[in-house]
Amino acid sequence: MSIYAVDFDHTLSVGEYKYPDVGRPNIALMAFLKKKREEGNKVILWTCREDKDLEVALGWLRNLGMEFDAVNDNADVMKEAWGSNPRKVFADYYIDDRSVSDYTELLPKSSAEPKEIKTQKTRIIRWR
Repeated sequence: MSIYAVDFDHTLSVGEYKYPDVGRPNIALMAFLKKKREEGNKVILWTCREDKDLEVALGWLRNLGMEFDAVNDNADVMKEAWGSNPRKVFADYYIDDRSVSDYTELLPKSSAEPKEIKTQKTRIIRWR
């Protein structure tokens, strides 16, 4: 089992839009995450949105058939393993438009397939 933490703005919701609006759905990424959940992996929505803006995003995602094992929180399996709930969300994969380094030269030309980038202990998948 792997845990995927995914951002909302400009990752699940893409295109030109102004916060707190939402853009268009990143269908390829959503299909990828749905498949991962079906395979028994955990998916966490990891976003800076909160309160009303978070509820808008969650409603939009639910209408598109997206489900999450946690929202801005650790997966229950990790809370149980650690016996606590640290503030930092743990994941094996972090999917975000704002990664620390620009890995675009490593990415496939099509956004339909993710490129896995291995770091010391965490793998980052960047979508463009």
